[in-house]
Amino acid sequence: MLFILSFLEPPHWCRDSNLQIVEENLKDLDNYGDCEIILDARGTTIDGQKNQQYYPNWNMMYLTVSQSKSIEMMCIFVIFFYLLLKLGDDGFKLRLFLYPGYKRWVHSSQITILLCLVIGHVFEHTTLHPFFRMMMLGSFLRNFQKELLTMMKMVGFGCRILWTIYS
Repeated sequence: MLFILSFLEPPHWCRDSNLQIVEENLKDLDNYGDCEIILDARGTTIDGQKNQQYYPNWNMMYLTVSQSKSIEMMCIFVIFFYLLLKLGDDGFKLRLFLYPGYKRWVHSSQITILLCLVIGHVFEHTTLHPFFRMMMLGSFLRNFQKELLTMMKMVGFGCRILWTIYS
């Protein structure tokens, strides 16, 4: 749900802009920020077509900014509670919860990502949250992690070959 939220909320790049089109069409910006004006803007495009959308989209803003923040905080709480249950499964012992190897990497990355999401909400800086949401999803998908590790090894091998050739 946290990952899907990135597709249903108003994009961060248009929430608080100072574009001329926004200044000309002042509306109530409480719900969607400036995105409502920017994504509905129509006019003549650079190739001369009249009454075209300046930013073609599928009208996918189903959630307001405040609804998005509320859903994200609920998802953060659910993930935090899940990690708390995993800690309980390890007898509430951090040395078992952060056991060296794969388990330490996954749990520490999940905790770090959760902290980044919470700190972003506290300081009202949520621009990077879609990327943190993707990383959180990837931290739960074991097959994705295997494929990512394989790709990183291949890229690392290729970089070593290029380094030896050009050295």
